[in-house]
Amino acid sequence: MNFNIVVILILLLLPFYALIKKLVVFFINRNKREIVRQHIADESNKRSQYSPSHNLKMMSDLMTPKYFANIFYKQYLDVVRYNIGEQISIIKYENMESSPMESNYYFNLSKNRMANNLFMRNAIPKKFWNNFIFPEIAKFMHPDTKQGYPLNVINIEIIFVGDQIKLPPQYYKNDIYICCLKGIAEIKYVFPSITNDLDPLECFRFVRKDIDDIECDAGSNELREGDYLYLPNGTPFNLQFKTNYPTQTVFIIEFDNFLKNGKQDREIDFIKLEQLQMRKISRKVYPKNLEKDELEILWKKNLINGTIWEKNQVINNIL
Repeated sequence: MNFNIVVILILLLLPFYALIKKLVVFFINRNKREIVRQHIADESNKRSQYSPSHNLKMMSDLMTPKYFANIFYKQYLDVVRYNIGEQISIIKYENMESSPMESNYYFNLSKNRMANNLFMRNAIPKKFWNNFIFPEIAKFMHPDTKQGYPLNVINIEIIFVGDQIKLPPQYYKNDIYICCLKGIAEIKYVFPSITNDLDPLECFRFVRKDIDDIECDAGSNELREGDYLYLPNGTPFNLQFKTNYPTQTVFIIEFDNFLKNGKQDREIDFIKLEQLQMRKISRKVYPKNLEKDELEILWKKNLINGTIWEKNQVINNIL
Protein backbone atom coordinates (compact mmCIF):
# COMPACT_ATOMS: atom_id res chain seq x y z
CA MET A 1 0.00 0.00 0.00
CA ASN A 2 1.18 3.50 -0.82
CA PHE A 3 2.83 5.16 2.17
CA ASN A 4 0.94 8.44 1.60
CA ILE A 5 -2.39 6.61 1.67
CA VAL A 6 -1.46 4.95 4.96
CA VAL A 7 -0.61 8.35 6.47
CA ILE A 8 -3.88 9.84 5.23
CA LEU A 9 -5.88 6.93 6.68
CA ILE A 10 -4.17 7.30 10.03
CA LEU A 11 -4.88 11.03 10.06
CA LEU A 12 -8.53 10.38 9.21
CA LEU A 13 -8.90 7.71 11.91
CA LEU A 14 -7.32 9.74 14.71
CA PRO A 15 -10.34 12.06 15.20
CA PHE A 16 -12.66 9.04 15.29
CA TYR A 17 -10.43 7.37 17.88
CA ALA A 18 -10.45 10.52 20.04
CA LEU A 19 -14.24 10.79 19.69
CA ILE A 20 -14.80 7.15 20.65
CA LYS A 21 -12.45 7.55 23.62
CA LYS A 22 -14.40 10.61 24.82
CA LEU A 23 -17.71 8.75 24.45
CA VAL A 24 -16.40 5.79 26.44
CA VAL A 25 -15.17 8.11 29.24
CA PHE A 26 -18.50 9.99 29.18
CA PHE A 27 -20.58 6.82 29.62
CA ILE A 28 -18.23 5.45 32.30
CA ASN A 29 -18.44 8.71 34.28
CA ARG A 30 -22.21 8.88 33.80
CA ASN A 31 -22.46 5.41 35.30
CA LYS A 32 -20.23 6.49 38.20
CA ARG A 33 -22.39 9.56 38.81
CA GLU A 34 -25.48 7.34 39.00
CA ILE A 35 -23.70 5.02 41.44
CA VAL A 36 -22.73 7.95 43.67
CA ARG A 37 -26.20 9.54 43.38
CA GLN A 38 -27.86 6.28 44.41
CA HIS A 39 -25.41 5.75 47.25
CA ILE A 40 -26.03 9.23 48.67
CA ALA A 41 -29.80 8.81 48.20
CA ASP A 42 -29.69 5.52 50.12
CA GLU A 43 -27.74 7.19 52.93
CA SER A 44 -29.72 10.43 53.05
CA ASN A 45 -29.84 10.21 56.85
CA LYS A 46 -26.06 10.30 57.16
CA ARG A 47 -25.18 12.73 59.91
CA SER A 48 -22.52 13.36 62.51
CA GLN A 49 -22.85 10.90 65.37
CA TYR A 50 -21.16 11.13 68.76
CA SER A 51 -20.83 8.24 71.19
CA PRO A 52 -18.72 7.05 74.13
CA SER A 53 -17.08 3.63 73.92
CA HIS A 54 -16.07 1.31 76.74
CA ASN A 55 -13.61 -0.42 74.39
CA LEU A 56 -12.02 2.87 73.34
CA LYS A 57 -11.68 3.84 77.00
CA MET A 58 -9.84 0.56 77.63
CA MET A 59 -7.58 1.37 74.67
CA SER A 60 -6.79 4.78 76.17
CA ASP A 61 -5.55 3.06 79.34
CA LEU A 62 -3.34 0.66 77.36
CA MET A 63 -1.97 3.00 74.69
CA THR A 64 0.59 4.92 76.72
CA PRO A 65 3.50 6.96 75.29
CA LYS A 66 5.60 3.82 75.69
CA TYR A 67 3.11 1.89 73.52
CA PHE A 68 3.42 4.40 70.68
CA ALA A 69 7.18 4.61 71.13
CA ASN A 70 7.28 0.88 70.35
CA ILE A 71 5.07 1.34 67.27
CA PHE A 72 7.32 4.09 65.88
CA TYR A 73 10.57 2.52 67.09
CA LYS A 74 13.56 3.61 64.97
CA GLN A 75 11.33 5.87 62.88
CA TYR A 76 12.07 9.57 62.58
CA LEU A 77 8.92 11.64 62.88
CA ASP A 78 8.44 15.32 62.29
CA VAL A 79 7.60 17.32 65.39
CA VAL A 80 6.65 20.98 65.19
CA ARG A 81 6.61 23.60 67.94
CA TYR A 82 3.69 26.03 67.99
CA ASN A 83 2.41 29.03 69.92
CA ILE A 84 0.17 27.80 72.72
CA GLY A 85 -3.51 28.56 72.23
CA GLU A 86 -3.19 29.70 68.63
CA GLN A 87 -4.33 28.08 65.41
CA ILE A 88 -1.47 26.30 63.68
CA SER A 89 -1.02 27.49 60.10
CA ILE A 90 -2.07 25.33 57.16
CA ILE A 91 1.48 25.43 55.78
CA LYS A 92 3.00 24.25 59.06
CA TYR A 93 0.30 21.62 59.54
CA GLU A 94 0.77 20.22 56.04
CA ASN A 95 4.55 20.33 55.93
CA MET A 96 5.73 20.09 59.54
CA GLU A 97 8.39 22.74 59.11
CA SER A 98 10.66 21.55 61.90
CA SER A 99 13.55 19.17 61.30
CA PRO A 100 12.78 15.50 62.09
CA MET A 101 13.22 14.38 65.69
CA GLU A 102 13.62 10.81 66.80
CA SER A 103 10.25 9.53 68.04
CA ASN A 104 11.73 7.99 71.21
CA TYR A 105 12.97 11.44 72.23
CA TYR A 106 9.51 12.96 71.75
CA PHE A 107 7.81 10.19 73.75
CA ASN A 108 10.36 10.51 76.54
CA LEU A 109 9.42 14.18 76.76
CA SER A 110 5.74 13.19 76.87
CA LYS A 111 6.25 10.67 79.67
CA ASN A 112 8.08 13.29 81.71
CA ARG A 113 5.40 15.93 81.02
CA MET A 114 7.93 18.05 79.11
CA ALA A 115 6.37 17.93 75.60
CA ASN A 116 4.99 21.44 75.96
CA ASN A 117 3.64 23.12 72.80
CA LEU A 118 4.88 20.25 70.63
CA PHE A 119 2.65 18.83 67.91
CA MET A 120 3.17 15.56 66.03
CA ARG A 121 1.08 13.60 63.56
CA ASN A 122 1.86 10.44 61.67
CA ALA A 123 0.17 7.60 59.82
CA ILE A 124 -0.12 4.37 61.78
CA PRO A 125 1.70 1.53 59.94
CA LYS A 126 -0.82 -0.81 58.32
CA LYS A 127 0.29 -3.83 60.36
CA PHE A 128 -1.05 -2.08 63.49
CA TRP A 129 -4.42 -1.02 62.04
CA ASN A 130 -6.31 -3.89 63.64
CA ASN A 131 -5.33 -2.55 67.08
CA PHE A 132 -7.35 0.62 66.40
CA ILE A 133 -10.56 -0.88 64.98
CA PHE A 134 -12.68 -1.30 68.11
CA PRO A 135 -15.97 -3.26 67.90
CA GLU A 136 -18.43 -0.34 67.91
CA ILE A 137 -17.10 1.06 64.65
CA ALA A 138 -16.01 -2.21 63.02
CA LYS A 139 -19.64 -3.30 62.61
CA PHE A 140 -20.37 -0.19 60.49
CA MET A 141 -17.50 -0.88 58.12
CA HIS A 142 -16.94 -3.50 55.45
CA PRO A 143 -17.58 -6.95 57.01
CA ASP A 144 -14.70 -8.69 55.20
CA THR A 145 -11.85 -8.73 57.71
CA LYS A 146 -9.54 -11.30 56.13
CA GLN A 147 -6.59 -8.95 56.51
CA GLY A 148 -7.28 -8.34 60.18
CA TYR A 149 -9.16 -5.06 59.64
CA PRO A 150 -12.08 -3.89 57.46
CA LEU A 151 -10.95 -3.71 53.84
CA ASN A 152 -12.40 -0.25 53.25
CA VAL A 153 -10.07 1.45 55.75
CA ILE A 154 -7.89 3.92 53.82
CA ASN A 155 -5.72 5.44 56.53
CA ILE A 156 -5.33 5.78 60.29
CA GLU A 157 -3.60 8.94 61.44
CA ILE A 158 -2.43 9.63 64.98
CA ILE A 159 -2.19 13.16 66.38
CA PHE A 160 -0.23 14.04 69.53
CA VAL A 161 -0.55 17.45 71.16
CA GLY A 162 1.41 18.85 74.11
CA ASP A 163 -0.70 21.90 74.92
CA GLN A 164 -3.65 24.02 73.77
CA ILE A 165 -3.85 24.24 69.99
CA LYS A 166 -6.41 24.75 67.24
CA LEU A 167 -5.90 22.89 63.95
CA PRO A 168 -6.91 24.40 60.58
CA PRO A 169 -10.52 23.81 59.50
CA GLN A 170 -10.61 20.89 57.08
CA TYR A 171 -12.72 18.12 55.58
CA TYR A 172 -12.08 14.61 54.30
CA LYS A 173 -13.29 13.20 51.01
CA ASN A 174 -14.15 9.94 52.84
CA ASP A 175 -16.11 9.13 55.99
CA ILE A 176 -14.03 9.35 59.16
CA TYR A 177 -14.10 8.47 62.84
CA ILE A 178 -12.34 10.87 65.21
CA CYS A 179 -11.38 8.93 68.33
CA CYS A 180 -10.09 10.52 71.53
CA LEU A 181 -7.51 8.51 73.51
CA LYS A 182 -6.07 11.13 75.86
CA GLY A 183 -7.10 14.61 76.95
CA ILE A 184 -10.07 16.64 75.70
CA ALA A 185 -10.74 17.64 72.10
CA GLU A 186 -13.53 19.93 70.89
CA ILE A 187 -14.98 19.34 67.43
CA LYS A 188 -17.01 22.05 65.69
CA TYR A 189 -18.48 21.19 62.33
CA VAL A 190 -20.92 22.31 59.65
CA PHE A 191 -22.99 20.48 57.07
CA PRO A 192 -21.15 19.25 53.94
CA SER A 193 -23.24 21.44 51.61
CA ILE A 194 -21.91 24.58 53.29
CA THR A 195 -18.31 23.88 52.25
CA ASN A 196 -18.72 26.12 49.22
CA ASP A 197 -19.50 29.06 51.50
CA LEU A 198 -16.36 28.34 53.50
CA ASP A 199 -14.10 28.83 50.47
CA PRO A 200 -11.97 25.66 50.60
CA LEU A 201 -8.49 25.48 49.14
CA GLU A 202 -8.52 24.36 45.52
CA CYS A 203 -6.20 21.38 45.84
CA PHE A 204 -6.37 20.42 49.49
CA ARG A 205 -8.85 19.50 52.20
CA PHE A 206 -8.42 22.74 54.12
CA VAL A 207 -10.90 25.59 54.48
CA ARG A 208 -9.76 29.23 54.53
CA LYS A 209 -12.56 30.60 56.68
CA ASP A 210 -12.88 29.46 60.28
CA ILE A 211 -15.90 27.35 61.26
CA ASP A 212 -16.67 29.92 63.99
CA ASP A 213 -17.30 32.50 61.25
CA ILE A 214 -20.28 30.55 59.91
CA GLU A 215 -23.63 30.37 61.67
CA CYS A 216 -25.00 26.86 61.44
CA ASP A 217 -26.92 24.35 63.53
CA ALA A 218 -24.65 21.37 62.93
CA GLY A 219 -23.27 21.88 66.41
CA SER A 220 -20.15 20.70 68.20
CA ASN A 221 -18.97 17.89 70.44
CA GLU A 222 -16.48 17.68 73.26
CA LEU A 223 -14.55 14.44 73.08
CA ARG A 224 -13.05 13.06 76.26
CA GLU A 225 -11.06 9.86 76.71
CA GLY A 226 -13.06 7.02 75.20
CA ASP A 227 -15.35 9.23 73.07
CA TYR A 228 -15.54 9.04 69.29
CA LEU A 229 -17.31 11.00 66.56
CA TYR A 230 -18.43 9.83 63.13
CA LEU A 231 -18.33 12.50 60.39
CA PRO A 232 -19.71 11.89 56.87
CA ASN A 233 -17.42 12.66 53.95
CA GLY A 234 -17.17 16.31 52.99
CA THR A 235 -18.09 17.60 56.46
CA PRO A 236 -15.87 20.60 57.38
CA PHE A 237 -14.72 20.65 60.99
CA ASN A 238 -12.41 22.33 63.48
CA LEU A 239 -10.35 20.21 65.88
CA GLN A 240 -9.24 22.08 68.99
CA PHE A 241 -7.39 20.97 72.11
CA LYS A 242 -8.14 23.15 75.12
CA THR A 243 -6.16 21.60 77.98
CA ASN A 244 -2.51 21.76 79.01
CA TYR A 245 -1.98 18.02 78.95
CA PRO A 246 1.35 16.76 77.51
CA THR A 247 0.08 13.61 75.74
CA GLN A 248 -3.30 14.56 74.32
CA THR A 249 -3.94 11.93 71.66
CA VAL A 250 -6.51 11.62 68.90
CA PHE A 251 -6.57 9.19 66.01
CA ILE A 252 -8.60 9.53 62.82
CA ILE A 253 -9.81 6.46 60.91
CA GLU A 254 -10.62 7.19 57.26
CA PHE A 255 -12.62 4.66 55.25
CA ASP A 256 -14.12 4.55 51.77
CA ASN A 257 -17.35 2.80 50.75
CA PHE A 258 -16.53 3.12 47.04
CA LEU A 259 -13.42 0.98 46.94
CA LYS A 260 -13.08 -1.16 43.81
CA ASN A 261 -10.79 -4.17 44.12
CA GLY A 262 -9.25 -2.52 47.16
CA LYS A 263 -8.36 0.66 45.22
CA GLN A 264 -9.71 4.18 45.34
CA ASP A 265 -11.28 5.75 42.27
CA ARG A 266 -10.19 9.37 41.89
CA GLU A 267 -13.13 10.25 39.65
CA ILE A 268 -15.55 8.82 42.20
CA ASP A 269 -13.93 11.07 44.83
CA PHE A 270 -14.61 14.18 42.73
CA ILE A 271 -18.18 13.18 41.95
CA LYS A 272 -18.88 12.35 45.58
CA LEU A 273 -17.62 15.71 46.84
CA GLU A 274 -19.47 17.58 44.09
CA GLN A 275 -22.77 16.02 45.01
CA LEU A 276 -22.22 16.41 48.75
CA GLN A 277 -21.08 20.02 48.49
CA MET A 278 -23.31 21.08 45.60
CA ARG A 279 -20.46 22.69 43.69
CA LYS A 280 -18.31 21.96 40.67
CA ILE A 281 -14.75 20.90 41.47
CA SER A 282 -12.15 21.58 38.78
CA ARG A 283 -10.25 18.52 37.59
CA LYS A 284 -7.42 20.71 36.32
CA VAL A 285 -6.20 23.99 37.79
CA TYR A 286 -3.84 26.74 36.70
CA PRO A 287 -1.26 27.50 39.41
CA LYS A 288 -1.46 31.19 38.52
CA ASN A 289 -5.06 31.16 39.82
CA LEU A 290 -4.16 29.67 43.21
CA GLU A 291 -3.71 31.55 46.45
CA LYS A 292 -0.29 32.06 48.02
CA ASP A 293 -0.77 29.33 50.65
CA GLU A 294 -1.82 26.82 47.99
CA LEU A 295 1.22 27.64 45.87
CA GLU A 296 3.54 27.29 48.85
CA ILE A 297 2.13 23.86 49.70
CA LEU A 298 2.50 22.72 46.08
CA TRP A 299 6.08 23.99 45.96
CA LYS A 300 6.98 22.16 49.15
CA LYS A 301 5.46 18.96 47.74
CA ASN A 302 7.53 19.41 44.54
CA LEU A 303 4.39 19.37 42.40
CA ILE A 304 5.27 22.73 40.85
CA ASN A 305 8.26 25.04 41.12
CA GLY A 306 8.84 28.76 40.89
CA THR A 307 10.34 28.62 37.40
CA ILE A 308 7.37 27.04 35.62
CA TRP A 309 4.13 27.73 37.48
CA GLU A 310 3.77 31.18 35.91
CA LYS A 311 3.67 29.69 32.41
CA ASN A 312 0.02 28.63 32.52
CA GLN A 313 0.98 25.04 33.31
CA VAL A 314 -2.15 22.99 34.02
CA ILE A 315 -1.90 20.58 36.96
CA ASN A 316 -4.21 17.94 38.38
CA ASN A 317 -6.39 18.93 41.26
CA ILE A 318 -5.21 16.53 43.95
CA LEU A 319 -8.21 16.84 46.27
